[in-house]
Amino acid sequence: MKITGIRARVEPFSSGTWLDQAPAIANPMFRFPRFRGARAAWRGPGADVVRVFVLTDDGVVGAGECRGGVVAKAIIDSHLAGLLHGQNPLDIELRWEEMWRALLPYGRRGVAVMAISGVDLALWDLLARWVGQPLYRLLGGAAHESLPVYATHPDPARLAAEGFVGLKVPMPCAAEDGRAGFRRNVEAVAAARGAVGPDVDLMVDCFMSWDVAYTIRFARAVREYDLRWIEEALPPDDYDGYARLRRAINWTQIATGEHEYTRWGFAQLLGVHGADVIQPDVTWAGGITEVRRIAALASARGVSVVPHAGVLQPWTVHLMAATPNCPLAETVVFGAGDRRPEASIRSEIIVERGRVRPNETPGAGVAPNIDPTSLPET
Repeated sequence: MKITGIRARVEPFSSGTWLDQAPAIANPMFRFPRFRGARAAWRGPGADVVRVFVLTDDGVVGAGECRGGVVAKAIIDSHLAGLLHGQNPLDIELRWEEMWRALLPYGRRGVAVMAISGVDLALWDLLARWVGQPLYRLLGGAAHESLPVYATHPDPARLAAEGFVGLKVPMPCAAEDGRAGFRRNVEAVAAARGAVGPDVDLMVDCFMSWDVAYTIRFARAVREYDLRWIEEALPPDDYDGYARLRRAINWTQIATGEHEYTRWGFAQLLGVHGADVIQPDVTWAGGITEVRRIAALASARGVSVVPHAGVLQPWTVHLMAATPNCPLAETVVFGAGDRRPEASIRSEIIVERGRVRPNETPGAGVAPNIDPTSLPET
């Protein structure tokens, strides 16, 4: 079998939803007054999703996705498509190494690794379709029959009765908001705990907007509310800062890794004992090929792996099902007022009664809503 083409299509991921439009969610741009509103004011093309289709001379098509928008699509179209044309799509490890080494001069992290991720996921879907098995079987089989799901949304009261094992709320204020902002963050945690009761896990997402001293003070202030973890308090490259948090806070877990890339980045984070929970995003950390390696590194250190937004990514559901040190899965809940366009790839993943499990049909649980061969050839 040979690769005859790779097609990529850019689509909005979260435009029109609370992720981009909610005005009071702390983020790393809060330090600049003109970006104090919704994230849509500063998020560029990297926020858009890229649907990726690998075509073969056998007629088998694999579907994947990544983030990075038009920039990732340009890398796929102008570099990776030509690099892999005529090659065997079943040699996934070799294909990954070729892409990684070809992009080393300009892409060890960020959007270039996102582009690799999209192609890698399409190759895994293609392989599973070719052998006629659900993807998790090729990844070692079921380590979990199903996984409990926690939900991320700014209104925990609305979700408290929907059967999720946990809820994660974004913090409204950054370190620059001073004492008043600090009180608002504490009040948000108190309100969330009151909404979900004592038996549901509660987590907070800080989206890289705090510093070490602020996070330690916050952890002490909300200790009575029994947080399961504090997520991404610092920028991803502050490995020493994460190590300091983990040493200082032993009653709440430290989670991070959503914006980390490849096994090398996670090796640095794990090497300083900077996290109790790591959260690689399979659509941008290097795909299934690389996140399997990341999960193995974490397992050797007794660290849990809870991939970012895993329930929204069918490929990730298969990986989580086959990963012993993955204890639960995240979904992001979109509300009735959110406007998400129909995607060119639809999910066949099953979510019910607060649990998720992979499909039992061949592939990664995705199906094209379009004819991939109709997309422009690069």
